[in-house]
Amino acid sequence: MFAREGANSLRAMAEAAGWMVYSLMNHLSPEIPRVFIRGGVPVALREPVIG
Repeated sequence: MFAREGANSLRAMAEAAGWMVYSLMNHLSPEIPRVFIRGGVPVALREPVIG
């Protein structure tokens, strides 16, 4: 799970991998569902793209 801040932020993950944030995002599989959270509560779900 990625977060906006802290150890799970995209920036922290990209730095740990030695990649730019843009490159990290491009390597995420479209088959991974995306859950969007606001204020600690899930507000939206994007289903995986399969095909």
